[in-house]
Amino acid sequence: HAAIPATNAAAIYQWQQSSDGGVNWTSISGATGLTLNVSTTSAAMNGTRYRLLAQSGGCAVAVSNTSVLTVNPLPTVTLSAAATSLIPGRTVTINGTSSPAAAAWSWSLNGASIAGATATQLVNIDGLGNYQATVRDVNGCVNRSNVLAITGEASDKLFIYPNPTAGAFQVRYYHAGDANEKRIISVYNPLGQLVAVKTFDLTYSTAPYLRMDVDMSGAARGTYVVKVAHEYSGKIVSGLVLVQ
Repeated sequence: HAAIPATNAAAIYQWQQSSDGGVNWTSISGATGLTLNVSTTSAAMNGTRYRLLAQSGGCAVAVSNTSVLTVNPLPTVTLSAAATSLIPGRTVTINGTSSPAAAAWSWSLNGASIAGATATQLVNIDGLGNYQATVRDVNGCVNRSNVLAITGEASDKLFIYPNPTAGAFQVRYYHAGDANEKRIISVYNPLGQLVAVKTFDLTYSTAPYLRMDVDMSGAARGTYVVKVAHEYSGKIVSGLVLVQ
């Protein structure tokens, strides 16, 4: 919205505009008041010139100085990352760029606002989803970035960490999200005795690497065998954890 005021209410006024740097001028229909309101703008209007013609009685037409309209473009905001899929223990940094330069950043994950006021986001396995940034640039214009999806990378590896551990650890194993199933974690001590069992439900909406927590605090030190069984397929994967 731009307002260009004039003076001398006794005169007859006509506003004109030029889109070729002032070489040719055209009268603006209905623009015969003291003020010209340019309420709707577009990038194509950038550089448009405006002037006012005024005439009173039998006097010659007076031509005002020229005002130039500046329309700032929306910022172009782009998100990128060196990798867009993760496994447990790996992180990736999302980098944002803005042209013109950004004055303020905000972020969303799967459509919900998240913390972050800079051009980067550090993502781990618990932050999978669709990222988008909103930028207010140095001209005050606001625009959103592309949507960048960070997904879980399929793996047959059983992830157990921290390892070694003082007792508490987490177990993760890839779930494609193609079925509802149960995962049964069994822990065996160095003598081969079953010392802990936990069951976890996985659904179509479960994250690819559901965090399955096990707490062996108070257990004797040693190397324990951790087995993860699929209730329906019967598949079993196993790994070792050192309790210190």
